[in-house]
Amino acid sequence: MPQSDRCLFRLVLASFVLLFSLSTAFSPLPTTPALSSTTNTAILNANPSRVSFDLNAAPSRRAFVVATAASISSSFLSTSVFAAEIDESVPSDSYEALLLLLRAQESTAQELNLLKTGKYKNFQRANVKLAVRYILRNYGLTTNFAKLSGTSSKLSTLSSSIVSNLNTILEYFDDRNTDSLKIAPPKLSSSPLSALKADEFPMPENPDLDNSKKKVVINGLSKTVELFDEYFGALEDQDMLAKAKQQVADENEKNKQEYAEFVKTDIINIVPSK
Repeated sequence: MPQSDRCLFRLVLASFVLLFSLSTAFSPLPTTPALSSTTNTAILNANPSRVSFDLNAAPSRRAFVVATAASISSSFLSTSVFAAEIDESVPSDSYEALLLLLRAQESTAQELNLLKTGKYKNFQRANVKLAVRYILRNYGLTTNFAKLSGTSSKLSTLSSSIVSNLNTILEYFDDRNTDSLKIAPPKLSSSPLSALKADEFPMPENPDLDNSKKKVVINGLSKTVELFDEYFGALEDQDMLAKAKQQVADENEKNKQEYAEFVKTDIINIVPSK
């Protein structure tokens, strides 16, 4: 058969199949029991993307109508779901960034508290460099400062000073064991942990932090906490700041209550109050 004849034959065959499908789809309904109102409701309330049909059953107007209704309702449902996800009460990016920066200031103050007080000397991080790195990375300081500072030159300058101070502490130490806390737990032969008070764990103080380094780190952390305060004070939206501070305070209070309830002791190195 010539190539042109084969093409013509395929075209005629495709047209015949299409016409047969349309005529079958609109053929009279088979004499089957009507679906109950409950079943109809279930079909209409179902997720359109999950509606299934028996591919071996003959097509019918009912199948055609249900499929069409499912397609139309799908567009309406997708629109309503999208609208429901828009909630103006959800915190903005700026608010979330502010919360993280407040937590970063808390962590800086806690690290400073560990180094300045003798009460927690056995719980000092054995690697201050790692602690500062956590503050920089875990709270995304650079990114969140950029979100909050906008085009304000004053805020940008203050945020740069904060990040620079913390990076200076990182650069002050050598690269020796920078990712190890180097704190060993008590030997099993020592007193039971339950019999030891909070500051009696036989852990060594930071072996790399001599008095000269300790002074530099304390000064750097103290200045960083002050710069955080100055930065927050320069924010234009002080109402948002007050709301964020209240949320942090509420979360801390809940943490204290839950800790006392389940651990039956006070929190070690609690957030210093101002």
